[in-house]
This record gives sequence, C-alpha cells and structure tokens, in this order.
Amino acid sequence: MTSLPGSSELAPIVGVPWRRRDGTPYLSALEVWARCRGLLPRYSSESSPDADAGNDMQPGVGLRWSRARGGATIVPGPRLEEPGLAHPDVPFTTRPDFLVPELRTVLEVKAPRELEAEEWGPDGTAEAPPWYVVQVLAQLAIVRRHGDYERAELFARARAARRGERVQASYVFVLDEVREARLIRKVREWVERHVVDGVPPPPDGSPSATSTLTRIFRPTDTILEANDDDIRVWHTLLQNRTARDEIEARIREDEQTLMARMKGATVLARNGKRFVTWRARARATRIDIPRLRREAPDVAEKFTVAGEAGRTFRIEHPEEP
Repeated sequence: MTSLPGSSELAPIVGVPWRRRDGTPYLSALEVWARCRGLLPRYSSESSPDADAGNDMQPGVGLRWSRARGGATIVPGPRLEEPGLAHPDVPFTTRPDFLVPELRTVLEVKAPRELEAEEWGPDGTAEAPPWYVVQVLAQLAIVRRHGDYERAELFARARAARRGERVQASYVFVLDEVREARLIRKVREWVERHVVDGVPPPPDGSPSATSTLTRIFRPTDTILEANDDDIRVWHTLLQNRTARDEIEARIREDEQTLMARMKGATVLARNGKRFVTWRARARATRIDIPRLRREAPDVAEKFTVAGEAGRTFRIEHPEEP
C-alpha cells in the first residue's frame, strides 16, 4: 500500500538533504521511497538521544514562543499517531507542531544542540537550515488550504548553548505562491515517478540508503550474473577505495607530524587562535563480556539485547572478472 511523503521527508526529494556532521544525508530519498511504497514502516528511523531530547523539549519551546508573542494561543497539530493534514491539490501530508490562528501562523519548533552552525542565520530572517525551510514551506502550503493562514515561523531554542552563544532565534516565512508552486511541482513529479510508477531513486552514499537496501532486500543465497555495468562499477569502487586508503594514510601521517611537534603541549595556537588540540582523556573502561558470560551467565542473559539482522558487503578480487 502506497502513501504520500510527509513534510519532514521532502528535503531529500527536492535535492536539499539534511546533512549529518560528516556531510552525508541524514535521510535519503531512497528511504522515503521505501516508506511511501510500504516496504518500510513510516518514520522507522531509529531514535537517538538528540531526537528524544528535541521531542521532549518541544512543548516547552512552544510555550516560550507564545510568551514572547504576548501569550498568543498555540494549538498543537496532529500527533505522530494521528492522520496528518492533507489536501487534494498537494502531493504530501504534514503534522505542524502548532497552529496560531490569531496570528494566521503555522509554527514549527526545533531544539538543536546549538545555534552557532552556519546554517542558522540571523534572528528574524528566513536564513534557516534549508531542510527545515522546505518543511515549513510545505506545512504552510497545506494549512493555508484549510484556513486563513499566510505565514510560517520556525522557532529554535538551543539545548546546550554555552556562555556567549545564542539561546534562541525565530525565522519567518511569508506566503510566496511562486515558490510554493515550484515545491509542489517537484514533489508531484517525484511522487509520480517513484511512488506511483515504483521506480526507486538512486542511492546517495548515506547510512540511510545502506540501511534501507539492507532492510528491504533480504539474502536469498542465490548468485546473480554480473553484467558489464556491474563490472564497471566494481572497477571504479576498487580505484576509489585505493585512493581513500592513500588519503587516510596521508592524514594519519600529517596528524602524527603535528603530534611530534606538540610533544607535551595540549594546544597548538598562533596569535591567540587555536589550530589543534591534543588533550588527555580519561582511561577507557569496558566490560569483559566473555568473563561475564562465564561467571554470571544469568546477568549476561538478562542484559543482552539482540540487534537487527543485517548483511555483510565484501569486495572480492577475482583475477578475471
């Protein structure tokens, strides 16, 4: 059974992926496709401490926004277990955090770890992380078709702001029908091709894509005959892995050169600016699992959690591919 994507899933669909710190997309278009096609449960990504903290803070962040607006009444949007808002003219659904009828505003709240990253622009502007911008524009596109709404606001309050850093910021988006129409068109084209016609989008190198492929394609102990394209990709993969190994070796060498230069120093700086830190860390500790299983098997069994089955991907090196 197929379903439409939600507003929080649209960024990778329109080419604006939510990036992790390592640069890879947090959510891939491939995972969104698998959800919409019913191959994976909706909103099936594993929870994380960061996500849980953000969800826990959401009601409080909404109240802070309300106080800053003179006590404006905020109405919670549909919860995750409830049907999202939809409209026949729009090819996606949404669950906005709050609606503010008296201000004709759709309100989305976030609780990022901090607001100093370059994606978070000045307070009062529309310069927010692009993946959140797509989300709030999509929310406004649907909500305004159900009532008299003309603006959306993204309110972010940092969870772990340090002294001197911003604690909160608001980002305002007014109705732009041209921009909205462009978003709707892009999503509609994606839905027609990938959800309706069933053509999977290409992988993007993200952990999300790897997890999706592993979960939707279970091993069958069969052999697939490689075609010319497969061999070409295999050759390219070997070359890229060799190049990566060489780069990683040079990186380690450069790191070691700076370590040797620093000796016992913990900071390498110039004109008061820090370039490198090499600090002491506490001695690592670990649980001796084999010994625990031998000497306290009941305890080991009680606290053992089975992980999800996966697959191991390995590159072979035949002499004649």
